[in-house]
Amino acid sequence: MTSALALEQHKAALAGCQRCALGPGIRPVVSGAVGARVMLIGQAPGKVESEGGRPFSGRAGKTLFRWLARAGIDEPTAREKIYIAAITRCYPGAHPSGRGDRVPTRVEQSGCADWLDDELKIIKP
Repeated sequence: MTSALALEQHKAALAGCQRCALGPGIRPVVSGAVGARVMLIGQAPGKVESEGGRPFSGRAGKTLFRWLARAGIDEPTAREKIYIAAITRCYPGAHPSGRGDRVPTRVEQSGCADWLDDELKIIKP
Protein backbone atom coordinates (compact mmCIF):
# COMPACT_ATOMS: atom_id res chain seq x y z
CA MET A 1 0.00 0.00 0.00
CA THR A 2 1.34 3.45 -0.88
CA SER A 3 1.87 5.96 1.90
CA ALA A 4 -0.67 8.33 0.27
CA LEU A 5 -3.33 5.60 0.33
CA ALA A 6 -2.40 4.58 3.88
CA LEU A 7 -2.65 8.21 5.00
CA GLU A 8 -6.04 8.68 3.34
CA GLN A 9 -7.36 5.52 5.02
CA HIS A 10 -5.93 6.68 8.34
CA LYS A 11 -7.52 10.13 8.00
CA ALA A 12 -10.90 8.57 7.15
CA ALA A 13 -10.72 6.36 10.24
CA LEU A 14 -9.66 9.32 12.40
CA ALA A 15 -12.51 11.48 11.08
CA GLY A 16 -14.95 8.80 12.24
CA CYS A 17 -13.37 8.25 15.65
CA GLN A 18 -15.74 8.21 18.63
CA ARG A 19 -13.42 6.84 21.32
CA CYS A 20 -13.90 9.61 23.81
CA ALA A 21 -17.23 10.93 24.97
CA LEU A 22 -16.40 14.61 25.21
CA GLY A 23 -19.85 15.71 24.16
CA PRO A 24 -22.24 15.93 21.24
CA GLY A 25 -20.75 17.39 18.10
CA ILE A 26 -17.14 17.03 19.26
CA ARG A 27 -15.27 15.46 16.35
CA PRO A 28 -11.58 14.91 15.69
CA VAL A 29 -9.76 17.62 13.77
CA VAL A 30 -7.92 16.17 10.76
CA SER A 31 -5.08 17.70 8.71
CA GLY A 32 -5.74 18.44 5.07
CA ALA A 33 -2.14 17.82 3.97
CA VAL A 34 -1.45 14.91 1.63
CA GLY A 35 2.08 13.83 0.77
CA ALA A 36 3.57 15.91 3.59
CA ARG A 37 7.13 15.21 4.72
CA VAL A 38 6.93 17.56 7.70
CA MET A 39 4.70 17.34 10.76
CA LEU A 40 3.68 19.92 13.31
CA ILE A 41 2.25 18.50 16.53
CA GLY A 42 0.16 20.56 18.91
CA GLN A 43 -1.46 19.73 22.25
CA ALA A 44 -5.14 19.61 21.27
CA PRO A 45 -7.59 21.45 19.04
CA GLY A 46 -9.30 24.49 20.50
CA LYS A 47 -12.96 25.42 20.27
CA VAL A 48 -12.51 27.27 16.96
CA GLU A 49 -10.73 24.28 15.42
CA SER A 50 -13.39 21.90 16.69
CA GLU A 51 -16.20 23.99 15.23
CA GLY A 52 -14.52 24.35 11.85
CA GLY A 53 -12.64 21.03 11.63
CA ARG A 54 -9.44 22.80 10.56
CA PRO A 55 -6.26 22.62 12.69
CA PHE A 56 -4.68 25.84 13.95
CA SER A 57 -7.51 28.08 12.78
CA GLY A 58 -7.94 29.99 16.05
CA ARG A 59 -5.70 32.39 17.96
CA ALA A 60 -2.76 29.96 18.14
CA GLY A 61 -3.02 29.47 14.38
CA LYS A 62 -2.78 33.19 13.74
CA THR A 63 0.47 33.24 15.72
CA LEU A 64 1.81 30.09 14.05
CA PHE A 65 1.11 31.28 10.52
CA ARG A 66 2.55 34.72 11.28
CA TRP A 67 5.79 33.00 12.37
CA LEU A 68 5.82 30.79 9.28
CA ALA A 69 5.19 33.83 7.04
CA ARG A 70 8.28 35.45 8.53
CA ALA A 71 10.17 32.33 7.43
CA GLY A 72 8.75 32.68 3.90
CA ILE A 73 5.97 30.08 4.10
CA ASP A 74 2.45 31.39 3.53
CA GLU A 75 -0.54 29.74 5.23
CA PRO A 76 -1.95 27.91 2.16
CA THR A 77 1.47 26.43 1.39
CA ALA A 78 2.01 25.46 5.03
CA ARG A 79 -1.39 23.73 5.19
CA GLU A 80 -0.56 21.84 2.00
CA LYS A 81 3.00 20.83 2.92
CA ILE A 82 2.84 20.35 6.71
CA TYR A 83 0.79 17.59 8.29
CA ILE A 84 -0.75 19.17 11.37
CA ALA A 85 -1.50 16.74 14.17
CA ALA A 86 -2.06 16.91 17.92
CA ILE A 87 -1.46 14.79 20.99
CA THR A 88 -5.25 14.60 21.40
CA ARG A 89 -7.55 15.03 18.42
CA CYS A 90 -10.70 16.51 19.93
CA TYR A 91 -11.41 19.75 21.76
CA PRO A 92 -11.11 18.88 25.47
CA GLY A 93 -13.42 21.68 26.60
CA ALA A 94 -12.97 24.96 28.38
CA HIS A 95 -10.62 25.32 31.33
CA PRO A 96 -12.58 25.24 34.64
CA SER A 97 -11.41 28.80 35.36
CA GLY A 98 -13.12 29.97 32.18
CA ARG A 99 -9.83 31.15 30.69
CA GLY A 100 -8.63 29.17 27.70
CA ASP A 101 -8.94 25.46 26.99
CA ARG A 102 -8.60 22.57 29.40
CA VAL A 103 -5.36 20.59 29.15
CA PRO A 104 -6.15 17.01 28.05
CA THR A 105 -5.75 14.43 30.80
CA ARG A 106 -3.15 11.66 30.62
CA VAL A 107 -6.00 9.21 29.94
CA GLU A 108 -7.19 11.33 27.00
CA GLN A 109 -3.64 11.58 25.72
CA SER A 110 -3.26 7.79 25.96
CA GLY A 111 -6.54 7.26 24.15
CA CYS A 112 -5.27 9.20 21.14
CA ALA A 113 -1.63 8.06 21.17
CA ASP A 114 -1.95 5.44 18.45
CA TRP A 115 -3.31 8.01 15.96
CA LEU A 116 -0.04 9.93 16.21
CA ASP A 117 2.05 6.73 16.25
CA ASP A 118 0.40 5.60 13.01
CA GLU A 119 0.91 9.00 11.36
CA LEU A 120 4.58 8.98 12.25
CA LYS A 121 4.93 5.53 10.67
CA ILE A 122 3.08 6.61 7.50
CA ILE A 123 4.57 10.09 7.00
CA LYS A 124 8.11 9.41 8.26
CA PRO A 125 8.82 13.11 8.80
